Amino acid sequence: MIRQNALLYRLSNEEMNSIKPKELLFAHRYAEAVDAYEDYLLKHPEDNYYPGLGRAMLSLKRFPEALSAFRKANEVAAKKLKGSSSYINEIAATLWLMAYGRETQGVHRVAWRCQRSFR
Repeated sequence: MIRQNALLYRLSNEEMNSIKPKELLFAHRYAEAVDAYEDYLLKHPEDNYYPGLGRAMLSLKRFPEALSAFRKANEVAAKKLKGSSSYINEIAATLWLMAYGRETQGVHRVAWRCQRSFR
């Protein structure tokens, strides 16, 4: 709790480097979280930090960038879990927020079919 409250105040660059992007996201410091996630992606390209980046972008109402991050997250997850569509709901929600209703319905139909096939 104390650490989260400390995040609400301005931090030095040195302090910023020690904070995880997810903590910045939870502290509603979205612009800093975007920077941190982008930095993590450069340092750890093998890890999938795209979902967090997408959530931070979504919180800043940067919908096209959020959509791109969620699609990349889905692509990375699909490589690890063959045929997986792990982030399809995030993609659909972002499309809905961008007011692409028809495309969103199509994505949800695909997700629904995938879920039924696993039952």
